[in-house]
Amino acid sequence: MTVLRYIKNTTSRFHTFVANRLAVIHEGSNIFDWRYISTKSNPADLASRGVSADGLLRMYQWIVPPDFLLKSTNEWPDSLNCDSDIVCTSDPEVKKVSVSTIVTSQPNQDNWFDLLNKLIDHHSSWYSLKRSVGWILKVRKELLHRCRARKQNFEKLNLDKEKVDSKICLSVTDMNEAERAVLIAIQLQVFSSEISALSHGSDHVKRDSYIRNLDPILDDSLLRVGGRLHESNMPMESKHPVILPKNHHLEKYWIVNAPTAIRKLISKCVVCRKQGSRVGEQKMANLPEDCLLLNEPLFTRVGVDYFGPFEVKIKRSHVKRYGVIFTCLASRAVHLEVAASLDTDCYINALRRFIARRGQVVKIRSDNGTNFVGAEKELKRSISDWNVEQIHDVIRRWRQIQYMANLFWQRWIHEYLPLLQERQKWHEIKRNLQLGDVVLVVDSNAARNSWPMGIIVETIPDRAGLIRQVKVKTATNILTRPVDKLCVILECD
Repeated sequence: MTVLRYIKNTTSRFHTFVANRLAVIHEGSNIFDWRYISTKSNPADLASRGVSADGLLRMYQWIVPPDFLLKSTNEWPDSLNCDSDIVCTSDPEVKKVSVSTIVTSQPNQDNWFDLLNKLIDHHSSWYSLKRSVGWILKVRKELLHRCRARKQNFEKLNLDKEKVDSKICLSVTDMNEAERAVLIAIQLQVFSSEISALSHGSDHVKRDSYIRNLDPILDDSLLRVGGRLHESNMPMESKHPVILPKNHHLEKYWIVNAPTAIRKLISKCVVCRKQGSRVGEQKMANLPEDCLLLNEPLFTRVGVDYFGPFEVKIKRSHVKRYGVIFTCLASRAVHLEVAASLDTDCYINALRRFIARRGQVVKIRSDNGTNFVGAEKELKRSISDWNVEQIHDVIRRWRQIQYMANLFWQRWIHEYLPLLQERQKWHEIKRNLQLGDVVLVVDSNAARNSWPMGIIVETIPDRAGLIRQVKVKTATNILTRPVDKLCVILECD
């Protein structure tokens, strides 16, 4: 039934194998001569489906034709709806039809500029760009020439074809024309208003044009620098260079605002950045915890580093000596030591002298220099070699001392401190000394008649507002004395 549909179908396109056989069938027969026969009555199925030799001998279909062939065509079996010529599009023998839609638009100036910019950006050198544009112009020129020749006669066209085939390279003229075409297209894209003004006979451009100071001129459709060098003997390209915009991919000739364009180009140059790039910077980090801990002795957490060397004269020779700086991370206090060399032993000796002077250190920060790393390994190895029993004895004695100290302070809090609650004397609030009071300053080493007299110029109250200390101006100087060292002679009120 599938084959009958293939034969009767005239709209679908089949793959090559099926299409060739259908073409043979259509050329040698009529599509209406083909009928359907069931599998049971079709002797050809024995060969296509396969059968054993014994089975083939017992089957009469191979020798005796079907009964309906001996009757008239009107009595032949029905075609079982095989008259339809519709073939399913999902049939593997049917070619997939892809429809392509092409939208054409009338080219305008913006489209040409976009194509030009893509062509320029695609090339990395000025020479390769000129070669590409040169071939485009050469092909364009040849196509136009052939169109004109075809209108005239075909013999001339054949001669020209042979002539073109012999010229397969670009000439210097082609390269110059390509260069001129690229420059004109770039200028039309950026300086269209200036070119329009100069082409219509004006001798200057608009006031708001940023190339007005160059006094531009139009030379053979190219915008050039007019300038003030007309009388110079320099070549044309030096006196009147072609003007190009600063932000264009093509940067040659006279570039408007060239310093800005050059800086932009240098900023993208890998070689230039390798020579002049600055080191990386980042926002300053937060201070580490070691720099913010309070209530710790000085040099509990330190940073260490070497500086120098310095030449030191010992007898008749000069030797190098290095400085070792220890900095307290919290207070920024500095301790200096001298090291004879940069090896690990000298650093360990400097560290021992530092600890002997400033006390035990909890943490040391460094730049992981070779001597610092070596010293860390040496100290760890020394700690592992300690006598464990001696360490336990020292720890035991320390714990005993700590127990006795804790016992002392516990008794101090419970037995002695409560005795300080009572006021043994001076139970009442007295008159505060005031500014202007005349007083006698007590001196236990002199007679009373020789005590100096003075006047109170400043009072110093405590938290409760009671005056316990004042400043007294005597005949010679100003003294600070507590109130129990003063005798009031005259009150200010």
